[in-house]
Amino acid sequence: KDFLGSFWINPRHHPEFGAAWLAWLMVWTGYGLGTGGFLFLYLQQVVGYEALFAGHAVKEGVSYIQILATAGGVPLVMLAAVLSDRFKQRKVFVMSGVTLMMTRMVMQIVSSNWTVVAIAGTLSGIGFSVFYSLGLTMITQILPSSSSRGKDMGVINIASTFPQIIMPGIGAAVLGLFAATSPVGFQILFIAGFLFLAAGLGMMRRIRSVR
Repeated sequence: KDFLGSFWINPRHHPEFGAAWLAWLMVWTGYGLGTGGFLFLYLQQVVGYEALFAGHAVKEGVSYIQILATAGGVPLVMLAAVLSDRFKQRKVFVMSGVTLMMTRMVMQIVSSNWTVVAIAGTLSGIGFSVFYSLGLTMITQILPSSSSRGKDMGVINIASTFPQIIMPGIGAAVLGLFAATSPVGFQILFIAGFLFLAAGLGMMRRIRSVR
């Protein structure tokens, strides 16, 4: 009991840490709804990747998007990190990353065109990389105690792990309500993802001690 109780951090006593935890939870949930394990199904059933590119498997389309996101994400994360240190800014870069993820949701809500989806996936991958790397840096600056940093970061990790556990089941249930090739189920997930990301962005504004 005492061990489990040690993981409780009162948000009234540490409001910025509480806001960061909720922001982390919201963003990971939104990101999971927009990508998660559903990208393969989206390319297969809605985009029609195999019909567009005869002889090519859907997994190649997934890999293509991941390669683009990595190719753009690595140098831009490095640049963002350097600029963040130079200008002593963290939050603005983290929020910019979330905004890129929200952009993906909007693009995929309005279009299932392969080119649009590929660009959206690339932007989201870059945005997530910036959010994750500089977001962790930002959180280390508002930890409740210098004597329990490892435990406190573990508490933050719960906020990122929980959505990854529950979102696949919830997403599958939503998609199961509609025909396999219908974009409606995916659009619902993308709208929900956008709203969760927006909520996470709003929670970040409550972190005022970090620029």
